[in-house]
Order: sequence, then structure tokens, then C-alpha cells
Amino acid sequence: MVRSFKPDYSPSKLADYLLDVAMGYGRSQERLLFLGLAIIALGAGIFRRRHMAHRDPENVSTTKYNNWWYSLDVFVPAIDLKLYSEWQPITKTGQNLMRFQAIMGWIIVPLALAGVLGLVQ
Repeated sequence: MVRSFKPDYSPSKLADYLLDVAMGYGRSQERLLFLGLAIIALGAGIFRRRHMAHRDPENVSTTKYNNWWYSLDVFVPAIDLKLYSEWQPITKTGQNLMRFQAIMGWIIVPLALAGVLGLVQ
């Protein structure tokens, strides 16, 4: 009798693997911290002032632009530093990174909070 190996690609196996790699089932939250900091640093490098435009050029506010604060504002979903709502990238790379960074923020921040609070084990 010949047994064939059929891999299990179920969503629960994928989630189990991602929790193991991303945070060691809650024992290594620093992995998510380093990943989040790397994504914010990447964003700060891409979101330079020369690659950004004010969303409403007619009504430019007094909010000074800072690429590090903008990157943090895009990444962390629960805060509003008023930079994300007033500035936007003008390059396709910047626009795509902004979307990627926002999505990763919605995944990483709740996972990190769940790990710190002991909800993931």
C-alpha cells in the first residue's frame, strides 16, 4: 500500500504557523516589536517630505510634517496624530507602502497587545 502525502493547508494550520513564527505563541513578543519598528523605519525612509503632498493645498494647516511621526500615524491604528489625514504620498511606491503599512499595523498591533495581555499562549 502506497501512502501519499497530502499537505494540510487549512486556515487553522496557517494561523498556528503564523503565531509560532510571529510571536512564539506569546512567549516572544519582541519579535513583533522588532517587525513593527522595521516597518515604521521603512516607512520613514520612503515618506520623505519631497515625496509627500498636502491633501488640501488650499487649506494648509500649521501641522509640521515629520516622516517618522507620519509613519507611526499610518502604522498604529488607534492613534491619530493628524498627519495621515493631512498628508499623502505622491509616488506609487509611497502609496503602496502606506496601504501595506496600515494593513500590517492592523495585524501586528492587536497581536502584540494580545501577547502582552497573555491572551495568546
